[in-house]
Amino acid sequence: MPRFETSLSAGYQPEWNLRHAIREIVSNAIDGQTRGASDWPVHGQMKVDYYPRTQRLVVTNAGTRVPSSALLMGKSDNRSFRECIGTFGEGLPMALLVLSRLRYKVTITNGDEKWVPSIEASEVYGEEVLVIKTRALRKDHNHFSVEIEGLHPSEWEEYQSMFLCLNKDFDKDDVGLSVARGEQVLFQECMKGKVFNKGVLVTEKDTLALGYDLNVSLNRDRDFLDDYNIRYYTGELLAELFTNTTEEKQDAYFARLQEHGKAFELDSTYGSLARSKDFQATAKRWWRKQKEADLDAMAVDDEAAAQQMRKMGFTPIMVPSAITEALSADGESTQDAELDSRRREAKRIVPLGDLEPDELSALKKAVAATVPVRPKSKAGRLVVVDFRDETVRGHFRRHDGINQYLVSRRALGSANDAVRAIIQGITVADALEEGPASVEHASYSHRQLSALVKSMLSNAQ
Repeated sequence: MPRFETSLSAGYQPEWNLRHAIREIVSNAIDGQTRGASDWPVHGQMKVDYYPRTQRLVVTNAGTRVPSSALLMGKSDNRSFRECIGTFGEGLPMALLVLSRLRYKVTITNGDEKWVPSIEASEVYGEEVLVIKTRALRKDHNHFSVEIEGLHPSEWEEYQSMFLCLNKDFDKDDVGLSVARGEQVLFQECMKGKVFNKGVLVTEKDTLALGYDLNVSLNRDRDFLDDYNIRYYTGELLAELFTNTTEEKQDAYFARLQEHGKAFELDSTYGSLARSKDFQATAKRWWRKQKEADLDAMAVDDEAAAQQMRKMGFTPIMVPSAITEALSADGESTQDAELDSRRREAKRIVPLGDLEPDELSALKKAVAATVPVRPKSKAGRLVVVDFRDETVRGHFRRHDGINQYLVSRRALGSANDAVRAIIQGITVADALEEGPASVEHASYSHRQLSALVKSMLSNAQ
């Protein structure tokens, strides 16, 4: 029986196991079918049969003959076919090496030839290598098939789920499809957390809310998809999915992502999904419904923010960071304005009779000092309060038809601080003419305010 030696030593890639070998054999068959489809429907058609009684797996491509050069490492004609899974030309020889190393009996029918791989000593290389023995068959079987004996039913049950085309649980109708990208979002519960590439399972991540079938270039070991790349590619796919569908489906997609408390897909403010205008619109529709149920609801993405919201009297709702980013996109979010308004609320009015003598003295000096700058058009009462946010010192509001300049009791430690608090209220009063959005930025610089306070107190002596 003729034989030829490969340059693959028996110990090459020791980390590869049976799972890797089956993956490469079936992937090659899928590629054979993909390439064959460009010629005529029968050529390359794949068939996978498993016989549990004899524990045999037979993977066949009809109308196909593989040249012996396919056993050369690095020899691949798939590079010109973007749809193909394998492009490195190492899948078949590596699979045969692993199967032989694990002592599985493998028989290849290649048209009118039979190939039998084994590991044998090489006189040329001086060590054990992968060897292919060949013999002619009496007739041409007009197909390329790989038969593996000794594969336990439980092993095949596990391994066939690595391929969407063989996965018995996969429902091809329960997907979100990107025709342009040749990719799919897999909505089935059994697909949650699974990441396929060109129909072959690459990795699993239990924090993913959905499953995915991508169409990207990987390295030989299919381990290119780290967390960064998973987030990038799934974000691109989801963004396109939100863009090319109806509002009803957008809301349904959003709900599916939200079902997972800490969906990996939403755990980023920098991805394509958070920047998608359609995803942002979907998030805002969802948020309006939350506000209808609770006007005090505030979206937060960490516990520190949640504690701050509770302190302000809001009801924090924990959401992933991509949603908080979407809600604040384009400056449309009212959350900042709501928070700023709540910060400036007076939780208690302090009667003047409750003030200490030093506090009352500081207030009187500040009132006298600020007379020249208080706008006559907004003449009103001065009210001492405890603000909801203790860092707020001064504010202006119109309450029960009366203009009020609110001063924090905490600002009455000195006349200097009291003047600053009143000026804060005056600048807010001025800013309100330009709209509520400008109130948050209504302030002088520290240097301007220090000079102003010094001058005003001096003039009030």
